[in-house]
Amino acid sequence: MNPWLDPLRLARNFRDHVVFWAVTLGGAGLLLGALVGVIGFRTTYSLAASIQLVTAPTPFDAEQDSQTYRPPELQPRELQSIMEQQFIFERLLPMMETNEGMHDFRERFAIDWTRDAGVFRVTFSGAPSPTRAEDVLDSYFQTVLLTARDLLSTRSQKDLDYFRQQVEEADRDLKLILSRLDEQRRQQGFVYLEQEVSAVQLRLSKQQDALQSARAKLSEVQFRVSELPKLIGNQPKEIEAPFREQPAISKALVEKRTDVGRLAAVFTDDHPRLRQARSELVSLEHEYETSLEALKQANKEPNPFVIKLNDELSMATLQLPQVRREVADLEVVVADTRAY
Repeated sequence: MNPWLDPLRLARNFRDHVVFWAVTLGGAGLLLGALVGVIGFRTTYSLAASIQLVTAPTPFDAEQDSQTYRPPELQPRELQSIMEQQFIFERLLPMMETNEGMHDFRERFAIDWTRDAGVFRVTFSGAPSPTRAEDVLDSYFQTVLLTARDLLSTRSQKDLDYFRQQVEEADRDLKLILSRLDEQRRQQGFVYLEQEVSAVQLRLSKQQDALQSARAKLSEVQFRVSELPKLIGNQPKEIEAPFREQPAISKALVEKRTDVGRLAAVFTDDHPRLRQARSELVSLEHEYETSLEALKQANKEPNPFVIKLNDELSMATLQLPQVRREVADLEVVVADTRAY
């Protein structure tokens, strides 16, 4: 019989070819999948930081009078609301230098609040480098603190305006009472003792209210003058300005990491080509970190928080002599009325 027409032999040959190509194609598919996984891998970093809302002791804590003025305080829920404001994340988004949307960028932040301790923990994830994570969180807390400071400053200014209005109203009432007393004296030639005592008591009461408000205002201004320098001294005079990474080094670093991943999928750790590629990657990473550090040192700008605190200190320093004179004048007026 002709061997080429043997059906058993044809079946065995066909089976051997099918097995060979199946194994070959399967191995190629696994290798291709490993290479795609290595190339698509990208390392990201997360960083968490915490702040604690603490009520600072003030000279007013020793007062038990419910009518004594107390400086405005920031409540935990107010701070939580500030930390979640949309405009804060809009200021931070350009630092990522990506086409990422605002919703996805906001999802990178996790804000946890421990109610009993007043501690707020903020976690930022998905940063391309540790330094970028530090920069984003630092800018985030600076923006939050400035916003909270503006809120308290606005409240304090409203309180000062209210006290000033009270003093002006008391002064107008005092002038009106004196005018009426003089008119009564001119018309009648005398004043009944009971009526005059009532008028003096009313005048004294308003003067004392005005004096109490002025003293509260003086205590607040003195507190600002004494405590703001301490707060300024604890803040850095300069901060790192946002900067762009060097595109050439960044591109070379990404390409080298890709090359190492590709070689690691093919060769063992002791292969010369893989060892050389890893050595070059270490050198590029060192050069990249050195370049970033140099850029950070060169990109310094004045701390806006310190600038704002200095402005508040200057304003309080200018107000202090004026408020002291106001208190001294009212003390003289009250003493004269008591001696009347």
